Parts: sequence; C-alpha cells; structure tokens
Amino acid sequence: MKSIAVMLKPEAARAWHAGAASPGGPEPAEMKGLKELVASLGIQLIPTHPGAQHELLLPYFNATVAADHRAEAIAEALRQSPAVEGAYVNPAPAPP
Repeated sequence: MKSIAVMLKPEAARAWHAGAASPGGPEPAEMKGLKELVASLGIQLIPTHPGAQHELLLPYFNATVAADHRAEAIAEALRQSPAVEGAYVNPAPAPP
C-alpha cells in the first residue's frame, strides 16, 4: 500500500472541508471536477489535519492506494487537476 500526499489550492481546500462538514448541501462548482476525479481514481482524500481551522493546515490531504504500481499514475492525475497544488507518492518507510 502506498500513500499519496496531496495539497489542494486554498479555495479548493476550504470548499472540500465545507462539503465534508455539511454533506448534501450545495456543492461549489470547483469541487465537482475534483470529486469526479477522486471517485474515478478509486481513492479518498483524507485531511492530514482533521478539524483544523488554520489556513496553512487546511490544504493538506492523504490518499491511500492499494495497488502500489498505480500510485505514481494516480499522483500524476491529481497534479493535472486545477484544484490541486501538488501531489506526490510518499517514500516507503525505512529504518533510520
């Protein structure tokens, strides 16, 4: 299993958190494409700092990929989204 670190653009991060806080509410237009992409990739964006209110912490998310060989392709697809500032595959843990 691989983990992908994702940083959303500030406005997308605020909208993503707002959507999670009030599911079923009106969805901002900029989130539709990102939600469709995430669903098509078969991943979930999990906030790195759940419940954070500070603007510097809101953009950070993680996604877990079950198929290791797909991780880099998924990160690349995320980087192509206009809502994503950056995405990279976290290196495998190694002993110190």
